[in-house]
Amino acid sequence: MNGYIAQDVLNVIFTKLLPYLVPVLFLFMTALFSERLIDIIVNAVTAKTRKRR
Repeated sequence: MNGYIAQDVLNVIFTKLLPYLVPVLFLFMTALFSERLIDIIVNAVTAKTRKRR
């Protein structure tokens, strides 16, 4: 019985909710990656300005 419930839950997630989840997950990943990328750039720029002084 539990196998059927788990299979039905996965079926609902992947057939009905996946078109809505993919853009949301993409936005979250983009936001997290861009924040990390900006942090790396800022750290590199500030490290270069510290070395020049």
